[in-house]
Amino acid sequence: MNITFLGTGGWLPAVGGDSACLLVDGTHLIDTGWYALERMTELGLDPSGIRSVTFTHLHQDHYLGLPSLLFWFAMKRSYGPAHSKEPLVVSGPAGRVEPVLAAALDFLQVERYPELKLPLDVRPLRPGDTLDLGSHRFETAAAFHTSGKGAREEALSLRIHSASGRYFVYTGDTHPHPSVVDFAKGAPVLIHDAAHTPGAVAATHAKAAGVERLILIHNDRDAQPRALSEAQKVFPRAEYAVEGHTLEV
Repeated sequence: MNITFLGTGGWLPAVGGDSACLLVDGTHLIDTGWYALERMTELGLDPSGIRSVTFTHLHQDHYLGLPSLLFWFAMKRSYGPAHSKEPLVVSGPAGRVEPVLAAALDFLQVERYPELKLPLDVRPLRPGDTLDLGSHRFETAAAFHTSGKGAREEALSLRIHSASGRYFVYTGDTHPHPSVVDFAKGAPVLIHDAAHTPGAVAATHAKAAGVERLILIHNDRDAQPRALSEAQKVFPRAEYAVEGHTLEV
């Protein structure tokens, strides 16, 4: 099972980077960052392999890359040779993913340009739901995240299993949230937000959960060393996600 870190940065990506987004086994995209499509092509990855897009939550830095991705898929499916005609699965928190997807399609003026119409399989998710994608299974739990004005944001943590039995846990954006411990219990890899949750607290969660590896994500570049240093004092096997790197679980 492979996890490619397309973006590891904060809400404003640095030059040559992106905000937090992941690609699992080349087929399942977790959030779209600002420009996940561009990041994939820069890394020599083929976007045509993507079968699903799952949003942990719908803050802008996690979905701004969606319109360009949909445009690319639509043009490839309309004009590209032998491109998959299977529906693209789009999932995310119920009540949030539907209007964002509709807005992206409106932005692309799909009604004016029929060639941009895509077969989409929209799967709204609530905490505790399971998303079965055949080769992979996504289990969900509630993350604790807030909006810019402090309102609770609908957000999901994910436990992602492959058919081989491998799995990992990704918190998505979350403030300190002790329920992460039970959700990540015994996981080979826990990928934990270190921007909204301090590195030391993320490490405390990892230690209590008994995970094998802790990987921090979502800090601005200048904040990454401090987050990692704080985490390693509590959990020595902590590391920071490397943008463009593929991790094998």
